[in-house]
Amino acid sequence: MDALVVSIDPTDSVAKMRDYRRAAGSPPYPMAWDRTGALASDLQVAALGTSVVYDARGRVVFRGIDSDPAAIASAVHKAGAS
Repeated sequence: MDALVVSIDPTDSVAKMRDYRRAAGSPPYPMAWDRTGALASDLQVAALGTSVVYDARGRVVFRGIDSDPAAIASAVHKAGAS
C-alpha cells in the first residue's frame, strides 16, 4: 500500500512527529509536515483528522474526518491498493 501521513498542524514540530510515529507503532509509510498549509489548501483539507484516499488516476475515492480505520482500509482497497 502506498500511503503518506501529512500533518497540517502549524504548531507541530519534527520532534512531535517523531513521537507520533513511535506512538503509532512506527508505521511503514512516510510522514510529512505541511508547515505552510499549501498542501492542505490544494487538497481542500480544513480540519485535523481528515483522510483523503486517491486511486491511481488521481480521483478521490474517499474523504472523511476522524474516520473509522476500517472505512479507510476499504477505500484504500477500492482505490486498487492492497
